[in-house]
Amino acid sequence: MKQIETTHITYELTPDLMLNLNPLSVNKGDKIGLIGTNGSGKTTLLHILAKELSVEDTLIQHHTSVTLVKQFKEGFDDKSGGEKTQRYLQQAFTEESVWLLDEPTTNLDDTHVEWVEKNVLEHHEGVVVVSHDRTFLTSVCNKIWFLKDGELSVFKGNYSTFLAQYQADEKTRQQEYEQYKREKSELEQAIRMKKQQANGAMSVPKKKKQAGERVGGSKPYYAKKQKKLDKSAKALETRLAQLTHVEAPKKVAKLTMSTSLSHLSGDHIILRGNNVTKKIGKKTLFSGSDFYIKNKEKVAIIGKNGVGKTTLLQMILNGEDTIQLSPAIKVGYFSQKVDLLEENSTILENVLSTSRESNQMIARTILARMQFFEEDIQKLVKVLSGGERVKVTLTKLILSDINTLLLDEPTNYLDIEALNALEELLLAFDGTVIFVSHDRSFVESIATKLLIIENEQIKMFDGNYIEYQEQQSIKVKAKSKDDLLVLETKISEVLGKMSIEPSQELEKVFQSLLQLKQEYKKPHKS
Repeated sequence: MKQIETTHITYELTPDLMLNLNPLSVNKGDKIGLIGTNGSGKTTLLHILAKELSVEDTLIQHHTSVTLVKQFKEGFDDKSGGEKTQRYLQQAFTEESVWLLDEPTTNLDDTHVEWVEKNVLEHHEGVVVVSHDRTFLTSVCNKIWFLKDGELSVFKGNYSTFLAQYQADEKTRQQEYEQYKREKSELEQAIRMKKQQANGAMSVPKKKKQAGERVGGSKPYYAKKQKKLDKSAKALETRLAQLTHVEAPKKVAKLTMSTSLSHLSGDHIILRGNNVTKKIGKKTLFSGSDFYIKNKEKVAIIGKNGVGKTTLLQMILNGEDTIQLSPAIKVGYFSQKVDLLEENSTILENVLSTSRESNQMIARTILARMQFFEEDIQKLVKVLSGGERVKVTLTKLILSDINTLLLDEPTNYLDIEALNALEELLLAFDGTVIFVSHDRSFVESIATKLLIIENEQIKMFDGNYIEYQEQQSIKVKAKSKDDLLVLETKISEVLGKMSIEPSQELEKVFQSLLQLKQEYKKPHKS
């Protein structure tokens, strides 16, 4: 059953980019992931579907109510980014309508991301969601809308299914290019040979000259031969002209970015926290916590919303008394405000203004990784989308004269291609990275160490996120066994009492304990 229907959509995003979309529909039960690069028109399309943006000569029909949750949330200034997102989603999730969700997992901790997943999966009126969270898109979507160059392609299945198909298509494109290159080379070589043969066709062979054969009498024969060879060359040139041109897939060169501390080993401690404590008003975020960070480590600060992750990052940035920093540290800080750019300068000018590299090629290469090609880098910052600004800011920081990156939610509003590029850049960065992120795939890819904020403590885990999850799983299983043992002990005690002096009250307690044991075992089956 169709909930939203559109006729053909034509809409100018920029002077260089036009949305040109065939009729679309959102059906009951659809869980659509809308993906594409920053600036491709994802948020614009959501607003068109919501009728918040009018488009000439396009009809948008709503057969039920529609709820739009926007990307940038206003109000609740006393709340963290994740807490703001929760407030807006709580209201939306009460609506029996089509949900249009723009980056709904932004700043949310794992528990609340799972809450969003559960609500989306249980909602049957239809959902269109813009998200950079690859794990989330794989968990909830049954259809992918892929926006590229103003056109939209539809893929059945979740994000993982889309990615497998997209990678298969990329492989096919590479094979088609290799085939094109081979055929082109073979035709060009054949044309050269025919032309060489034609040029030499009028020359009388040496043997015939020595035999005294009349050269003039041979000319018609050799002229005919030359004409035939010229004709063959032209036929080959026609085939070459008719050969369908195939663009070369973009090749990505491996990057390594050294820093002023690259010469130091990974055993060198550059930051140490001793008895780290922080209160905001009467609320204690953490107290009496010790930790250290070594050179070149990639450290993720994780924890639930509101526990003080950004606060800890700012304490490190400010070098507060309980945090000792090596004098050699040069810090680059990315904040959620994205306020490091000069509005009236171009992308390239912004990046080069603080670059440690005198050669523009490195800057151009990294900007290309972030999907800024050729004329794109000459755009003024003031015309960029939110996600594009994030990409420029991150490029500017990575190329600055720093050796330690502090990143507060760097993946927010990035498209998936830019996310993959950022992961590659951070892994290639031969310095220290300390970051806050709720993107599970990103944390898994980057972090070599974790600082976990929970129960008003900062706990250090020397390992990656997958190893941490495995350790937590072992702890949960051990606790489950202990809890079950306590329950079984209580049941034995009640049985003992019933054997001595049965009563209706003991029978009720016994039955409730049995039911509790039965319910307890269900989610804990191995």
